Amino acid sequence: MATLSVGGTTVFDGATLQSGAVLTSATFPAGHVVQTTAVTRGTTRTNVNQQSGYISTVVASTLTPKYDNSAIIAFMNYDVHWSGESSGDMGYALRVHKSGTGVSTTYPLGMYTSYGNSSQYHNAYYQNGSGINQEANRYETLILQDEDCETTNPITYTLQAAQYSIDSVFYFGNNTWNNYQWSVYFMEIKR
Repeated sequence: MATLSVGGTTVFDGATLQSGAVLTSATFPAGHVVQTTAVTRGTTRTNVNQQSGYISTVVASTLTPKYDNSAIIAFMNYDVHWSGESSGDMGYALRVHKSGTGVSTTYPLGMYTSYGNSSQYHNAYYQNGSGINQEANRYETLILQDEDCETTNPITYTLQAAQYSIDSVFYFGNNTWNNYQWSVYFMEIKR
């Protein structure tokens, strides 16, 4: 039978966990899930209508990594609701802003989905020629990986949105009927 020793002390003899055994100095292998967080939920929303550039939305949460070189997988679920585009096309771009003490990369490269241009977004939507002056609603899930969390201090990840050609309502988080609940949670993976 296999045994597990920590610091020269046998803590598991193949059949029983030894009394008083505490794993305080265990080294997790690369790829191991170190922690998952509780789900942060909210029913509020942010209107990014007629705003220029990226605007921070209410879709945000904070985690405290156990290792400063871990990968963080962010799971974000939210509603996008708009009405009143005046031209024949419309769209939006999204990115995740990272902030906290010890953070130097505010828009992690591993989260970019754009390719071959200078638009550094993490997700985008575009439609052309339909839905003019109509109301639309999309439930979205964004799953992205920050390849290096950089710190063991608390890190906040905030969904940011930029709009194109929306004239009336453009909500992120909840919708105009207030019947949706956005959520965010994280998974820390050892590198």
